[in-house]
Amino acid sequence: MTVRIVPLEAWHFDAIDLQEAQQVLRPMLHNDTYRDDLLQRSVAFTAIDDTVIAIAGVALAWPGREVAWSLLSDCGPRSFLKIHRAVKEFLNDRQTRRIEMTVDADHDKAGRWARLLGFQVEGYMQAYTPDGRDAVLYARVRDERG
Repeated sequence: MTVRIVPLEAWHFDAIDLQEAQQVLRPMLHNDTYRDDLLQRSVAFTAIDDTVIAIAGVALAWPGREVAWSLLSDCGPRSFLKIHRAVKEFLNDRQTRRIEMTVDADHDKAGRWARLLGFQVEGYMQAYTPDGRDAVLYARVRDERG
């Protein structure tokens, strides 16, 4: 199976079969305003094998600060490894001083992935998700002091 990394297109939101842990986000993917905002404000890409298996990117919050996001299917370990490598390379190439992301506090695999991508825990946010679950704030901060 060959995983291709391509630029994000609007139809990818409809094509991805979200993993169980992200199903709460499904209604947002059908919200035109939300989708258009992600498409306009993000540098993003899609991983495709026979189907869309991952969508990820960063949205500019302000100069020097970006917010990373990802939507994943239940892909197998070989596909996930290719996705991990693509995301890690993408993040490492960013010149932004701070990249942050939030992870559902109950989604242990996502927290582990954030740490493998070089993010560190910054805090715990209560009632953060659309359905009121808690989340953990992670960040990667580039040391620019020289």
